[in-house]
Amino acid sequence: MNKIIILITIIFNISVCAAEDTTPLFTASEKSYISTHVFSLGSIADNYPFSFTDNGKLAGFSSDYLNLIKKKSGLKITSEIDNWSNTLTKFKAKKIDLIDLISYSKSREAFTNFTTPYFEIPNVVFARKGAFNNYLGFESLKGKKVGITKDIYYYDTVKSLNLFDIVVFENSKAKMQALAYGQVDAVFNNLITGQRIIKSFGVSNIQIIAEIDSDFIKKEDIRLGIQKEDKVLFSIINKSIKAISREEYESLIDKWFAAKPNNTPTQADLILSLDEENYLKNKQVITMCVSPDWLPFEQIDKQGVYKGVGENITSIISKKINTPITLLPTKKWTESLQNMRSRKCDILPVAMDVPSRKDSMNFTVPYISEPFVIATKVDELFIKDTASIGNRKVGIVESYALSEVLKADNPALNIVQVKSTKEGLSKVQSGELFGYIDIMPAVGYNIQKYSLVDLKIAGRLEHNVELSIASRNDEPLLNSIMQKALNSIGENKLRTIIGEWIKIKVEQSINYVKFFYISAIFAVAFLLILHRSRTIKKTNRLLASLNKEIQEKNIALEHLARTDKLTELYNRVKLDETLISESRRANRFAHDFGIILLDIDYFKKVNDEFGHQIGDKVLQEFSHIIKSNSRSTDIVGRWGGEEFLIISTETNLDKLLLLANKLRDKICGYKFINGKYKTASFGLSIYRKNEDIKSLIKRADEALYNAKKNGRNRIEVS
Repeated sequence: MNKIIILITIIFNISVCAAEDTTPLFTASEKSYISTHVFSLGSIADNYPFSFTDNGKLAGFSSDYLNLIKKKSGLKITSEIDNWSNTLTKFKAKKIDLIDLISYSKSREAFTNFTTPYFEIPNVVFARKGAFNNYLGFESLKGKKVGITKDIYYYDTVKSLNLFDIVVFENSKAKMQALAYGQVDAVFNNLITGQRIIKSFGVSNIQIIAEIDSDFIKKEDIRLGIQKEDKVLFSIINKSIKAISREEYESLIDKWFAAKPNNTPTQADLILSLDEENYLKNKQVITMCVSPDWLPFEQIDKQGVYKGVGENITSIISKKINTPITLLPTKKWTESLQNMRSRKCDILPVAMDVPSRKDSMNFTVPYISEPFVIATKVDELFIKDTASIGNRKVGIVESYALSEVLKADNPALNIVQVKSTKEGLSKVQSGELFGYIDIMPAVGYNIQKYSLVDLKIAGRLEHNVELSIASRNDEPLLNSIMQKALNSIGENKLRTIIGEWIKIKVEQSINYVKFFYISAIFAVAFLLILHRSRTIKKTNRLLASLNKEIQEKNIALEHLARTDKLTELYNRVKLDETLISESRRANRFAHDFGIILLDIDYFKKVNDEFGHQIGDKVLQEFSHIIKSNSRSTDIVGRWGGEEFLIISTETNLDKLLLLANKLRDKICGYKFINGKYKTASFGLSIYRKNEDIKSLIKRADEALYNAKKNGRNRIEVS
C-alpha cells in the first residue's frame, strides 16, 4: 500500500490540475475536428487492473481514464482489443489512431506523440520460491532463462546486457505460467499486473525477489500515444487530460487501487478464465478412471465406492469447480489407461507423468512425491539400489509407470507383472518373487493391513515417484482447470489428506480387523456365560487388555519400521525419508541443513579379537555416545555396518564442525566394553540448493574417505 501511495504522489506531482470548470477550451478547428471524426484506440485485453475484458467488455483503470477524456472532449473513440505486440504493430502501421498503455522509449519517438504519464509502476523480478536465496542483481541471473513480454519498451536495454537467455512471450500471463512450470528461471514484469496474474492463476510457487533499479530500467510509465502526424488530436487529448480534476483522478485511484478486504481473493479462491468457465458449462460432467486396488491412494471397494487420497482430492475439486466428477469403474489399471487413451475418461486423479503417456494425456504439477521401495522377506539383506537386486525376480503392478522408469536405468531388471500390490506381496511371501517394488506408503499400508509380518521394507531405491492429475490432452483447458484447483487447495491441505490416509486409515483398517475378532470373542463369551456377571467383567477386562496390546503393537510396529534393532538409532528408511523432507524444506524455505557421516576406525579388529557379541556391544555404546551428545533436533541413525549418519537441521558449516569436534572428543575419551579406546573418522557436507540427495551423500562419503586416508580420527569437509 505504501508503494501505491508513493506512486500516487508521483502522479500528482506530474499531473496538472484544472480549475473547477470542467469544460475544455478548444479552438474552432479542434471542435470541428472532434465532431467530424471517429478515432480508433488500441487496447490490451490482459493487463489488469488497467485494461482487461470483463464478460467481453473493456474495463479497468485505463478504460475509465479514457472515458474521462471522452467526457471532457466529446471525442468519439472506439477500442480495438488485442495483445500488446499486435496492438503496437497496428499502431506502427497507422491502422489505429491512438494506443493505450504505451511507455516512452527513444525508438518510439519517430512514430508516437506521448502524453504525460497517468500512472507509473515499478518493474520487478519474479522467480520460483527458493530459486534465488541470495539474489545480488542481474549477475545472479547470468546464464539463466529470463522471460519478458514481446516488444516491451526495455527489450533493447535488457538484450544489450548479454547476460542471460531472453525468452519472449506474447503476454504477461503466458510469461508467469512458464515461470510456474519451470520453463524459465525468472520473469521481468510490472508489479501490479504480475501480482494479479499470480492470484488469478492460483500459483503458489512464485515470489518477488527484487525491484528492478529504475536508473537502469525506468518504471513502467503508462501513457496514451497518438500518431505522430496528428497534431490536432494530440492537442485535444492533452487539453482534455489537463481538464481532469484531482478529485476525478483520486476517485479512479480509490476505485481500482484502494484496499478492499472483503473482495480480495484468498489463497483458497479459484479464479477461472472465461474460456475455462464456458468449458465446464458445456462439459457438465467430468469422468474419471482410477487404479482399482492401490490404497492408500486409490481403491474401488467391493461395493463400488471410490476411496483413498484421490477420492478426497477429487471431491474437493468437484466442489470448487461446481462440476460433478463421476467414476467410470474398471477392474484393472490397464483398463483405466486404455479408457483414457480412447477418451472414455477425462482424468486420472493419481498418475505418473512418463513419456509413453504424453500422446494422450496432459499432467498437472506433481502434488505427491514418494520414494520407490522394495519389500522382501525379513531375512534378506538391505537393498541400497536397483543394481543390488541383480537379476532376481521383482514384482510390479502391470502397466505401472515405475516399470518404465526403472527399466530405463536398469534394462536387465527381471520384472514380473502382478495384478495388485497385495498379489505382489503374497508372491514374495511364497517365494515366487524375491521382492515387490512400489512406493513406500502403498507397501507399508498393505504390509500392515494384511499383517504380513514376515515381510519388510528392505531398502529405498534411487527414484521417487511424482504423482499428478492426468487429463485428456485433446481438451487442454481441463488441465489448466485441474492445476488451478490443486493450487487453490494448497500444499498444506494436500499433505494433510495424504498424511491422514497413510497413518490414520492404516490404523483404522487394522483396528477394524482386530475389532472383529475381539467382538467375536465377546459375543461367544456373552452367549455362553450371560448369567455370570463375574465372567462378563473378566471378559471385558480381557477385551481392554487386548485393545491396549493392539495399540502398543501398532506403536511398536511403527518404531520397528524406522529403527535399527541393534543400536536403537534410526535406520536407513527413516534417514532416507528425513533427507528427502529436509531437502524439500531447504529448497522451498531456504533452511540450511548438513550431514555428518562417521565411521568407527578399525572396527573389524574388535570383531576379530573379541568376537561379534563384543562388537555389537561396542556399536551400542558408540551409538549412545553420538546420540546423547547430539542436539535433540538432530536425526541420528545407523547408515550401515559401523557407519553412522547425523542429519543436522537449521545449521551451517561452523556449527556442524563444532558438533563433529565435540563427538570426536567424546568418542576418543570413552573406554569401551573391551577395555579399549576407539576413534572415528568424520565426513561433513552442507546441503546445496536444489542438490540431489545422492550428491550430498557422495560428498560426505568422499570427505570420510579423505579423513581415513589422511590418518583417521579426523574431520574432513566436502
